[in-house]
Amino acid sequence: MAEQQGVVLAWFSQLDDLTILGILLSVAGLAMLLYLWQSRRSRAEMMVLAMEQKLAAQQAKLEAQSSALTVMGERVLALEEYLEMVGSRQQALDSEKRDLRFYQQAIRLADQGLGTEELVQRCGISRSEAELLAAVRSTH
Repeated sequence: MAEQQGVVLAWFSQLDDLTILGILLSVAGLAMLLYLWQSRRSRAEMMVLAMEQKLAAQQAKLEAQSSALTVMGERVLALEEYLEMVGSRQQALDSEKRDLRFYQQAIRLADQGLGTEELVQRCGISRSEAELLAAVRSTH
């Protein structure tokens, strides 16, 4: 080992001052490049970590919104079923109150060729009643 140190010292003593300065500057530049490369890599890793955290937060937010939409969808379906039930009850009540003269007017209008939509608007009957009248009258 002492022999190797002697060889290095002998080689080093043969170099002039500018060569030694160039070697030192080269080593310093290489050290600086390694430091910058490592710090850039660290920054990139930190940015990736931050992006992963943001992505996880957005995914959690999306899942929460999806759950909320599912609940709202179920509530809308329940309300639609309720409204359909109320409409059916109302229609049943209305049809019980109607007398024969009411339907005779609708029949006359259907005989005159009024369409389903016009029967619903003019006579105040349900769409299904108007379709039934139109179907019965078209067969005669």
